[in-house]
Amino acid sequence: MPKSIDFEDISIEVVDHFKLLGVTIDNKLQFNKFVRLQCSQINKKMYSIKKLFYLPFEVKIQFFKTFLLPYFDYCISLLIYYQKTAIQRLCKMYYFCLKKLFNFSFLGKTHDEINIFLSIYNISSFHHRFAERILTFIHKIIYVRNSPSLLKTWIQPTVLFNDAHELRSNQKRCFQVNRINSKFGDFTFQNFFSKFLNNIDFINVFDRDFRKFNKQLDSVKLLSVIEKLLKLSCKFDTHLKFYFYIEKKNIEKT
Repeated sequence: MPKSIDFEDISIEVVDHFKLLGVTIDNKLQFNKFVRLQCSQINKKMYSIKKLFYLPFEVKIQFFKTFLLPYFDYCISLLIYYQKTAIQRLCKMYYFCLKKLFNFSFLGKTHDEINIFLSIYNISSFHHRFAERILTFIHKIIYVRNSPSLLKTWIQPTVLFNDAHELRSNQKRCFQVNRINSKFGDFTFQNFFSKFLNNIDFINVFDRDFRKFNKQLDSVKLLSVIEKLLKLSCKFDTHLKFYFYIEKKNIEKT
């Protein structure tokens, strides 16, 4: 690998990674270093909060939402490009924070059981939170007028006509997915999110009005949405038991 590249009398340094708008981008686009830095910052914040043991439980919950959750939410749409190990690491850190700060144990629990328990504190499981943030992110791109124009053109709903021999309606609204010959084509922004939105029938299920959309997110069961999201990418683990194996080992030792 060259140390620098000359372009129009300008010498551009070649680096392994660089930071752009708070996101560390590596030369292989795996985002492992970014996740490591995220987890490191979360760990520092978490132990700062844990030291304030004398604070009321409700205050600690608010501190968790204010100082820790933003780290998990920042640029969460990039998660589709992460390696599986990076996603696992981030998810483990999420539940590790809940365990250390509030002694919440989710060993052997399902997504729904975790959400029912955490709903009291207006918190959700990691996978549900990811699905909610992704749907909100996509909704803003499609319906907000000043959203990034390039992203808007990539996931613009179109009208497709069915073949003549089909007896159903001859047109439907959906997101068009390009044919990509590369094995990495399914994980491009346009193809991944277009397939995901088509699978959940985004245009017909969710209202374009943002307030009504938020109410729908509060009422709709996101488990089916998560399952469809997980099926599109083998990087996501469908079973939660993997994330709590450390906790299980610690219990067995004691």
